[in-house]
Amino acid sequence: MSRLPAGGSAATAHTARSPQPPLKGVLGRCTHRMCHRSSNLLAKWRLVTLGSLFNRVRQDVQREPVGENDTRRGTLLLLDTEQEEVVRSAWAGRILALGACLARHPPAVGMQLVVVLVLPARDYAALLISAGWILTRPTGVRQQDIRREIELLRPRLPLSVRMVAGDQMIADVLYSTGSGPDGMRVHIGSSQWRADKVSHIEPAPGLPRKRFGRLKLTPPGSLARAAGHAGSWAAEHCRGAAEVAIIGTRSVLSTELALCVGWPSGEGGFQSLSSILRPDEGESPSWASAILPGGTGEMPDLPGEAIMAVLDGASAVRWLPLIEVPTVAVIIDGSSAPEAAEDTLLSVRATGSHIPLSAIGWTPPAGTQALAFEVPL
Repeated sequence: MSRLPAGGSAATAHTARSPQPPLKGVLGRCTHRMCHRSSNLLAKWRLVTLGSLFNRVRQDVQREPVGENDTRRGTLLLLDTEQEEVVRSAWAGRILALGACLARHPPAVGMQLVVVLVLPARDYAALLISAGWILTRPTGVRQQDIRREIELLRPRLPLSVRMVAGDQMIADVLYSTGSGPDGMRVHIGSSQWRADKVSHIEPAPGLPRKRFGRLKLTPPGSLARAAGHAGSWAAEHCRGAAEVAIIGTRSVLSTELALCVGWPSGEGGFQSLSSILRPDEGESPSWASAILPGGTGEMPDLPGEAIMAVLDGASAVRWLPLIEVPTVAVIIDGSSAPEAAEDTLLSVRATGSHIPLSAIGWTPPAGTQALAFEVPL
């Protein structure tokens, strides 16, 4: 059972060395300047039938009741290793919680739920939302009797599989099974393993050879453990499905994957956003998300299994009318939002109906502008 709070989260984080700006500066822009920049942007948006979009957003922020879970919100702590200081940020915890809330409240069949956030700085927001989503979604992992699983696979051999043995996940061809002086053995790829060393195995008949290989597993951090993934963490790496597609500037998002998160006093310590999201790199043996370019001249190809998209920035927002997944989060940098992005959002919003943020159990951080609506798919 996931213990990620419905309206926010308390966690601790640090970042690896990278060219990213100091976290204190990033989060300063997300708090002290939030109201000023967001209001300036939204004040320019055009009138819609029930008043300006700005007025609608202000109603969402100021008039919606605070949910009963909101009192459990904590502060996300970010450790900037470059500056050797800890930055406290309730904003970051609340953004992570949005992903969890969206995972808990899918739209009705045939509808698309769109949540638009206007932030003075977009740093890390897309990945935090995606991480909250992935940690809250059901894993689909079931307990296995390994010997029975291997016996069930025997008639289909040779067969491509993913297998967890020790601290690694192996993706390769399972050629045969046999017995030795120490019991049942499996022949996978160029190696043999004792069956009692295998903790999970999944058939992967469509896995291409370019994805074969070994992946060293990092243990689940305190955030993953708190979300109920402690017992299934290794087995989850036997899956390859990008349920979340993040569209934005790939070079920037790839750098931000180094952010590490964790609960202040939770068992397991820190883990990187990369280990939670496991973005598909084309030859990955295991993946849970996809990071796609938003600034090209063509609509990026979303994975067929994607059920959520995060559009990070104005270059990605233009694809909103073509996105056909049930849940979409849109992130707008309030310091530099072109008119075209505003026009796109307004045109899509005009085809649907307003959804109060309380309906998804989320309240924005103080000063953040947010709007939710549903449109037909």
